[in-house]
Amino acid sequence: MKLSAPRLRIDHVLVEALEFIVRNAPMVFALGVLLVGLPEFLFDWTTIAAPAPPGDGNAAASIIIEAVRATLFHAAVAYLFWQELEGRRVSWRELTSPGLPVLVPVLAAGVLMNLILEAGFYGLAIVGMNAGTPLLYLAGSLLYPFVGLTVVVAVVERTGAFSALGRAFGMARGARLKLLVLYALYILFAFGADWLGEGVGLGTYYDSERPFGLIPALLTCASASTLSDVYLASMAAAAYFEIRRLAQTAPPDDPAAVFD
Repeated sequence: MKLSAPRLRIDHVLVEALEFIVRNAPMVFALGVLLVGLPEFLFDWTTIAAPAPPGDGNAAASIIIEAVRATLFHAAVAYLFWQELEGRRVSWRELTSPGLPVLVPVLAAGVLMNLILEAGFYGLAIVGMNAGTPLLYLAGSLLYPFVGLTVVVAVVERTGAFSALGRAFGMARGARLKLLVLYALYILFAFGADWLGEGVGLGTYYDSERPFGLIPALLTCASASTLSDVYLASMAAAAYFEIRRLAQTAPPDDPAAVFD
């Protein structure tokens, strides 16, 4: 008799992520505003207020800032999720003073992960734009099921950047399609918010029309970024611990071994 291994369930991950957000809403959303919303607000304001349209240097700076801020936020959420599972409550002091031996490898792993995702996304976006196929704008998300758990791995397992990437790749085996679905929800929300904001006059591109003024547009964009990152960070942490739990409860290759 061959026992089948338990499979990752999307509904379980989403419920775990949502319950975590509800239980820790003040800290999670405060972190989101500080590490995601505020940097987004300031960077967009600087870009829009510039005397000339942004160039390639601005885009490169945006990618680096996005990688750093996303890493710090996702690492904080992963640590909160982990410690809650251990029955501990994390203080602000503990969360904001991780120390260089922890911060440096986590930041390196997270920035590397984000650069991989951004490179794949923008590379395929250019192909999609030139080929007249807008759906290719979403194709960069295909990389997420391979590297998307890297930050959580680096936080929980205290590994180096490349070791965390390798471990994330291995952990996601057998759950890649479901991780892709979970990431696609993030992409749809992020792009939907961007499209809606631009359509109703709350866009934050340099040449966007903003009949309601600059501040409402900046606040809308920063709020959407914060909400989408809260979802993505919580989902990644929930998926990581669910995959670990399933691995620990998976039946052995030899069913008779359960009687040993």
